[in-house]
Amino acid sequence: MQPLVEWGRVLGTDDQSKAATLDAALVGFSHLICNKRLFLDGASGLRVGELLGLKWEDVDFERDVIHIKRSIVKQRIGPPKTEASQKPLPLNTELAKSLRLWKMKTIYNRPDDWVYASPKMSGTQPYWPNSIFRVYIRPAAKKIGLTKRIGWHTFRHTFGTILNANGENPKVIQELLRHATLKVTMDTYVQAMSDEKRKAQSKVVKMLLPGIRKREAV
Repeated sequence: MQPLVEWGRVLGTDDQSKAATLDAALVGFSHLICNKRLFLDGASGLRVGELLGLKWEDVDFERDVIHIKRSIVKQRIGPPKTEASQKPLPLNTELAKSLRLWKMKTIYNRPDDWVYASPKMSGTQPYWPNSIFRVYIRPAAKKIGLTKRIGWHTFRHTFGTILNANGENPKVIQELLRHATLKVTMDTYVQAMSDEKRKAQSKVVKMLLPGIRKREAV
């Protein structure tokens, strides 16, 4: 079977071909999320409702942590999907830097403002996910020749795939993705440390950064 890449899956004949295929996929993935609006989603595994539901007060720059307090679906504010979804996420240094720059650039930067406030709505609402998809994601996918159907969940699924390909502890992956369970035994007997989660996320960010910086330099 020839090595094949799909967003969220890496198939190959052996570990070496998988690694080469993953590298090729990462180049495309980093180009796809080069926009700062997508960088956080691609490197954190946030659900789209959680991403668009972020307010600046949820981002703790002192402790480098993001608190997930709400989710937005069709502009309706609700709680995160599950209790596990409310667990805070580590904020990698480069991600924090990107968010700081965005906060300095946007006029909607008060604690109660949406991180992804829509200028069209004068900041009273975050962007609609379909708008970001149409304006940023679809053109970027077309530019890199990605023809397969993708969606917002592609970013979350690919984040998890990269973590798994990096050989991260399954429990760490579960906590970064904030799934309710992985296996009962793991939930019962294994507790991932914050440093482990931060290190796992940092690996993904470092793999994606070359494409981000190359695009920003253009």
